[in-house]
Amino acid sequence: MAASPVVVKEQWEIAWRGFAPGMWHRGVNVRDFIQRNYTPYEGDGTFLQGATPRTRALWQTLQPLLAKEREKGVLDVSQVPSGILAHARGYIDKEREIIVGLQTDAPLKILEPPGPVECLPQDHPHPPLADDGRRTSDRAVFIEQIGMLHHQ
Repeated sequence: MAASPVVVKEQWEIAWRGFAPGMWHRGVNVRDFIQRNYTPYEGDGTFLQGATPRTRALWQTLQPLLAKEREKGVLDVSQVPSGILAHARGYIDKEREIIVGLQTDAPLKILEPPGPVECLPQDHPHPPLADDGRRTSDRAVFIEQIGMLHHQ
């Protein structure tokens, strides 16, 4: 059951309470949002903590891969069009990770951009996923730009 316009308006007002309105209300406009709502931090970095032993160990695990990438260039490119559910969780070191799930199934693997998915032929081996309403910020900007092109 869809929410009533009144409920949606109330939810919008609660979600964005305290933010300065602007062009970002009417479309995807990250620059406008930041310009209107950014407050510079004038303090120092004394509140920052150093890396934990776990983080340092993960970083050490990545060092050979990063060196190889600097030497060779791109290590791997996913052939699956990118999307929220396009890849299974990937790990650098599953036992040490707290925040899990790389964007792909392997470290330093590059994703195909989301744009061409909409242009794929029906018989492509990786057809676009059904639109389930979830959006990444990149996907939202892409959709907004396509919409602008259609309305010009």
